[in-house]
Amino acid sequence: VTDVDYYLHGEEIFSREVYAFALQALRALKVKYILIDILFEQIREKDPLIALRMNEVPTFIAYKFVSHFPSAQELGKEYGVDTASLKRQLDAIPSEEEIRQKIASLLDTIENLKEQRDTLLQEARLKEWAVIDRLVKKTEIILSLTAEAYLQHKYQIPFPEPSQTQKSIGEPFEAHTVILPNGLFLINARGFGFINVEKGSQEIVRSIPLVFGYKGKLYPNLDLVFLCDYYGVDPRDIKVVFGKYIEFKPNRHYFGTKRIPIDEHGNFLINFRQGESFLAQGTALHQLFHYAKYKDKYKSGIKPEEFKDAFIIFGENNIGGTDTQPIPLQPGFPMIGVHANVIDNILKDDYVKLLPSLPSGLIVVVFGLLLGLMFASVDYRKATIVSAVIIVLYFLTSIMLFNKYSLAIPIVKPLGTILFAYLFLILYTIAIAEEERRQVRRVFLKTVSPEIGEEILRQYDNEAIWGSKRMVTIMFADIRGFTSWSEQLTPERTVELVNTFYDIVSGIIFSHGGQINKFIGDEVMALFGAPIQKEDAEVQAILTAVEIQRAAQRLNNERIVAEFGKPMHLGIGVNTGEVVVGTVGGKQTRIEYTALGDSVNIAARLQKLAQPEQILIGKLTYERARQTNELLFKQKNIAFAHHPEVMLKGKQITVDVYEVLYDSRQPGDIRSGVF
Repeated sequence: VTDVDYYLHGEEIFSREVYAFALQALRALKVKYILIDILFEQIREKDPLIALRMNEVPTFIAYKFVSHFPSAQELGKEYGVDTASLKRQLDAIPSEEEIRQKIASLLDTIENLKEQRDTLLQEARLKEWAVIDRLVKKTEIILSLTAEAYLQHKYQIPFPEPSQTQKSIGEPFEAHTVILPNGLFLINARGFGFINVEKGSQEIVRSIPLVFGYKGKLYPNLDLVFLCDYYGVDPRDIKVVFGKYIEFKPNRHYFGTKRIPIDEHGNFLINFRQGESFLAQGTALHQLFHYAKYKDKYKSGIKPEEFKDAFIIFGENNIGGTDTQPIPLQPGFPMIGVHANVIDNILKDDYVKLLPSLPSGLIVVVFGLLLGLMFASVDYRKATIVSAVIIVLYFLTSIMLFNKYSLAIPIVKPLGTILFAYLFLILYTIAIAEEERRQVRRVFLKTVSPEIGEEILRQYDNEAIWGSKRMVTIMFADIRGFTSWSEQLTPERTVELVNTFYDIVSGIIFSHGGQINKFIGDEVMALFGAPIQKEDAEVQAILTAVEIQRAAQRLNNERIVAEFGKPMHLGIGVNTGEVVVGTVGGKQTRIEYTALGDSVNIAARLQKLAQPEQILIGKLTYERARQTNELLFKQKNIAFAHHPEVMLKGKQITVDVYEVLYDSRQPGDIRSGVF
């Protein structure tokens, strides 16, 4: 060969002489074994040269099982081949060598017949040509059947017998027929094996069958045939236990028993260690030819020391062709890379260890229970963060265990369980929360303004809304002399009077951003600055008290005196202080948002000290209100009078009290007695 480019055009090879030259170049580089992942079905002109090179370096070639293809027996009927009789004759051949000799004899016969056929065609003796052509096809069918007999004689493995503990012997892939390489390669190769790849449901090559079923027997694939030769083992002596392993005892290069894990179909799960980086390690034909022609004269990328005693896998790498398939590490990977990974895994005993079904199931159950407990005990937003962290940690753990120990823990089911449980629990939590919100709307929001109500719903999951310590202003308003009212009025009229009182105060409290905490008979309690904090809570509380007193006066003039015979007067107390605010009764029962603390009690005592139409406030309320907006009080004609050293019930010391003077009122006396 003088010009390599003549034989190469892109990735397609036009002449088999290229393969012969490649084998010659590899022999010169002193490689130890060659595996060829290419189907050489047809006989071509340069095949004897390739066969000669195969004898110089131990070479293993490929064949393929197929499910939808006419067998040699079916074609034999068309050409008058008595396949049953031929099979008996082939079965009677006692040795491998005799079958090889028969194949060689048939090859010579075919070659002679083809020469006669070509001569007859040149002489235009078409009838005789047709007879010889039919004889060629008949002899080729006989050769195909003989080659199949050679395969059976050399490599067939009996099916394992079912044991007492193993009900099924396995479900290997089954073939209808076999496509073998041409007979010349078959008898000159060191060995041959099938190269079928069965992809999974996701159309990704994750595993490769090491044995295939054909006519009631098992046959080893190309990688297993090569490894048996390397370890000095007859492939017919290996033990196959489906769902467990392929077992044999090497006679060289290994101590002990070799066990290769397989599934119930005979598939070997490939432990892919390299993806894209593998491609950079390969050598293209033009590099090999360049080195063979020029050696070190011109740079070719070939390092001879890397080839010495190496195992060479020879194959095509056509992107988009059947020799390039997706693997878990990348979408396009050459099948020679799959063979390399399989051989490397088995040589190093670097197998993927699958977690047994029981621990795998427990992982799924544990994740489901864990997620349920989290959502039951913590806020769903925290549970979401924890779930995300668990997913990431589990995924990273699975990568670490696989890279370091080749242990494959289940990923899809546990992560699927987490996601499914998360979605279910989120929907459940949302449903519960919505029911709670509806309960809040039915009960709680009746006591607050729409503005505050919407804010509460927006911050519904904020714990501070439902229980916290904060600065709050509390107002109590009460009808003075209500006992005498109720004695003079019928029950219906008494309820009407109370409802009138409620109507007065409710709208005014809401308009100033207050929250009605509770109605207690003829008394109302309101909060300012809770549950929604307000900077001017004290100012709004004072303005609310003044407006309520003014509204009561107007109502007395308009209808109360006329309808009930006497005016309705109110006493109001306001105080500011740090209290505990939150729900009482729980979200699922009676919802009541209230304030608890000494400042609440002081506000109630101030209300009891107030005379009719009087408003009494605590010292802190006075100071904070004046500091916040003193100008506003002047504009609204509101002033303050100081009542020092007032004794309140339950207090060991006196307190300062301030009276709110509205509408030019003069300071009045505080009610006598200790309240």
